[in-house]
Amino acid sequence: MKFGSQVILEKLNLQIKDHELFVLVGPSRSGKTTLIRIINQLTIPMTGQVYSDNQPVSEINLSGYVLQPSSLFSNLTVGKNIVIQLE
Repeated sequence: MKFGSQVILEKLNLQIKDHELFVLVGPSRSGKTTLIRIINQLTIPMTGQVYSDNQPVSEINLSGYVLQPSSLFSNLTVGKNIVIQLE
């Protein structure tokens, strides 16, 4: 997916099953927030498509967006940061 001439997400393929816990982790500016915004149709990409169950998300009535409530704790591992968020 591109914004202007900059490629943000390329060759991304995720398969997330119903009721599956999914965590998106990556360095700053790697496209995590952009991906979530595109899935929720808050950002419309200039190229590329996002599908859910073989249907473009632009044709689906989505009902939710979860904001990131806090930052990661630099003194904890990724796993421990995830557990804290779940608690």
